[in-house]
Amino acid sequence: MDEMRLARLREELEKARKKRDDWDAKVKDLERKYKEAENTCIHNMVHEANLTPEQLAELDRCVKELGMKDIQLCAHYGEMYLDDEAFAPLLRRMNEYGMTAYVHHTPVPVEYQSIKEYNNLRRSLGRCEDQLIAVGRELFSGMFEQYPNIRLVHSMLGGGFFAYTSLWFPKKPKVKEAVTRFKDDNERIVEQLQTNIFFEMSHAQPWGREQLECAVHTLGADHILFGTSYPVRPVWLLEGADFVRSLDISDEEKELILHGNAERLYHL
Repeated sequence: MDEMRLARLREELEKARKKRDDWDAKVKDLERKYKEAENTCIHNMVHEANLTPEQLAELDRCVKELGMKDIQLCAHYGEMYLDDEAFAPLLRRMNEYGMTAYVHHTPVPVEYQSIKEYNNLRRSLGRCEDQLIAVGRELFSGMFEQYPNIRLVHSMLGGGFFAYTSLWFPKKPKVKEAVTRFKDDNERIVEQLQTNIFFEMSHAQPWGREQLECAVHTLGADHILFGTSYPVRPVWLLEGADFVRSLDISDEEKELILHGNAERLYHL
């Protein structure tokens, strides 16, 4: 009797596993189809919005009649970062006006499967990854060769971009190397980093004193803007400015971060 019961359970288990595999395959196929449809839909929306004369005319009206100075964008839309050709008509018009765009992070980058299961990893690393990828694509794509008058302010300090500046832009070696692994003719990109890319901290306290001071030292106080991420945590708004004032940096640097850079970049 026990052997018969065991055989029956084994048979039911195999059937259940087969159904599970079938459903897993169906779910993966539906996820793929949904993602393709979603990206097509978003791409079409962006493409049409940028190419529709009425939409561009509305941007012109906002600038010329309503006094709009700058705009907000997201780091990516669907699977498209801002260097995608779909955004070209909008970027061309922004370039004509010399506009600044605040580039807000999205919760996760385009490829996010490996971090989605863990909340803190997804919330913190996901946003930083998204901004690092966005900044990198904007710089390495040659985007600012086409749009030299645009200035982009990336949230989350560009995903902690200050930690990667030397790594991404290696200097030419003094001794010729047998194998060349990195491009070291980065002078033009570094120039565009100084001219076109800026960083908003999103919140001061979570970065910590050492990291913020390192960011100021690496990026320059003239490239960092104060932020609070309100209403995520009210204390970031209420005590954030005092946290910046407590940093071991000059008073001039503190004033730039707290208001001077925002006044200059956002035409206030």
